[in-house]
Amino acid sequence: MRLQDIGENLSHVRDAFPDFWQENATEEWLRAIGLRNIISHGYAEVDFSIIWVLITKDLPIFRESIERLL
Repeated sequence: MRLQDIGENLSHVRDAFPDFWQENATEEWLRAIGLRNIISHGYAEVDFSIIWVLITKDLPIFRESIERLL
């Protein structure tokens, strides 16, 4: 659910703050929105081995990039 929340919140940032989005968005942000859509709408069965890699390897890096903006 938290991965869905991340993607959902990023889509709200994109819509509400287009200038901020233009200056700061990364490919990872777009991928997070895409992952949210896959999980939420069930476009395909979720591969939990991929989710595990996202949580253990990619999410900490993603977190650091967000914290730099704060």
